[in-house]
Amino acid sequence: MLGIDSVQISHEERVNLWQQMGNELKPENLEMFIKNTVSLTELPHIFPHLIEGKMTGRYLVKL
Repeated sequence: MLGIDSVQISHEERVNLWQQMGNELKPENLEMFIKNTVSLTELPHIFPHLIEGKMTGRYLVKL
C-alpha cells in the first residue's frame, strides 16, 4: 500500500514524507498500480460502484 498514516506522525513529518514520495522515493513503475484515471466530476457516479464492491484496483483522481 502506498501512503502515509497521518494519525501517527506530525504534520511537519507528513509533509516531508509526501515530498520525498513525490521525488526520490517515487516508484519508477507507479503507473502499473493505477487501473483508471477519473476526474472530480466523475466521482459521484463512481461512488455507488465502489460501495457495492464492483470496482477493483486503484483509481487516480485528476484534480
